[in-house]
Amino acid sequence: MTEHEMETSDKGTLRPQLSPTEERWAGSLGNESTIRNRLQDYKVREPFWRMMIAKYGINNCLEVGANEGFNLEYCMENFAYGIDINLSAIYGAQERHNQVIYGSALDIPFKDNFFDLVFTAGLLIHIPPKDIKKAMEEIIRVSNKYVLAIEYDARVERERPFLGEMGITWERPYNNLYTELGLRIVEAGFLTQAEGFNDLHWGMFKKC
Repeated sequence: MTEHEMETSDKGTLRPQLSPTEERWAGSLGNESTIRNRLQDYKVREPFWRMMIAKYGINNCLEVGANEGFNLEYCMENFAYGIDINLSAIYGAQERHNQVIYGSALDIPFKDNFFDLVFTAGLLIHIPPKDIKKAMEEIIRVSNKYVLAIEYDARVERERPFLGEMGITWERPYNNLYTELGLRIVEAGFLTQAEGFNDLHWGMFKKC
């Protein structure tokens, strides 16, 4: 990643202060998630990513909460980058030659309007209610065209257990939340386990 390719903001030069929930994902919770992710067959996701990149003419993209960058492996020729707060995941991404750097969803270390597409895949569901608006605003800030959310959807916000534990996962009406923040939804769908996703809804949004 060259200086020309990655235009980070000044605030990205220092490690951001993490929220209590982020501290857990930066530690053992995130480490355990990274190990589980390695057991998945991410190649079955390739048709979805290839279709989306081609259909919307994406030249560069950012995944927020990229873990080891498995999703990015099908977008590499389009300058795909990721951020994560778990060092184990970042080191794993580097070993896989995926361009993932340290960064929080609440303080994304890139300048405004930098990426054609900014997306999350199972990241927003793990952000507590008090922080969700800030995270979504940050995602919108660094996108110059599109935002893609692949998340558990619900008509109203509700908490759900994660591996038997509460206080980690929330379903929400993400389509409504993004439109309330000024985005226009252009397409939506559902991704099954057979497609490599854990039965997640997705929505593609465009900045107005």
